[in-house]
Amino acid sequence: MKRGACIASVLAALVALVLIVTLPIVLTRNSQSGDAGNESAVSSQDESVLQSTPLPTRAQQKSPAPTNAPVSPPVVLSFTLTSPPATDSPTTPDAPFAPTDAPMKGRPRPGFDDLIAAAPPLAEPDESGEGCERMYGCRKDWGGDRMGHDAAFRPGEAVCSRQGAQYMFGLDENGRLLWADCTTSEERVYYDPDDDADVAIFVMRDDASFEIYNEDGQIVWQADCECKDEVMFYSQCLPSQGLDCPYIHLRKGSKAMLNYINWDYSWITADVHKNYNF
Repeated sequence: MKRGACIASVLAALVALVLIVTLPIVLTRNSQSGDAGNESAVSSQDESVLQSTPLPTRAQQKSPAPTNAPVSPPVVLSFTLTSPPATDSPTTPDAPFAPTDAPMKGRPRPGFDDLIAAAPPLAEPDESGEGCERMYGCRKDWGGDRMGHDAAFRPGEAVCSRQGAQYMFGLDENGRLLWADCTTSEERVYYDPDDDADVAIFVMRDDASFEIYNEDGQIVWQADCECKDEVMFYSQCLPSQGLDCPYIHLRKGSKAMLNYINWDYSWITADVHKNYNF
């Protein structure tokens, strides 16, 4: 009996020893198997996510600019507009004006006798003067370089430019209507009377037409303005000179410019040499 009990005790000890040795190994293998399964599940889930997410384009693959990079300030271009120098362009206004009354047409015109009666004393050449003043009677009304409408100019009378009186526009002693440069002797003759024509006066009317009368009060020559707008009377368009429109301004740059107001209350200038049917 004692011998049997001793064998049983030894067997029990051996079984316990086996269990002590083998149980941790089994548990470790089970744990590794479970971790492998979880890793597989995670890998499958990540792949699904990657498949549903579009791949970045080549441009998107570029490294983004650092957010703390300095930003260049915008370039500001600055410039100043300057007005061109004043010229004798036909679009250059002669002077500013404030529109008051509307332009008028069909006004009664003074006849030949009235024109003669309203004319100032005959202007004579001035030998002590400058330029054209020595050869023509340069009229001094309206500033000396302007010619009003319905104003009679007799042979030898003209308007002369300022600052040396280099240019003239009017009648010479022979009754020719002309523009002249008294420094270079250049002339532009617009009317040359016949030998039997006795010129009395030259006048511009309020529609800007030119008329030349003989001593009998008859019109011997006429020229109309081929202006882009109808020319009509306008009261005191240049009050500083007491002038009504239309009038002619002989500019110091040589051009004889017609000035008038149209129906739109715009100030119009036209080169006499280019806008009449001479």
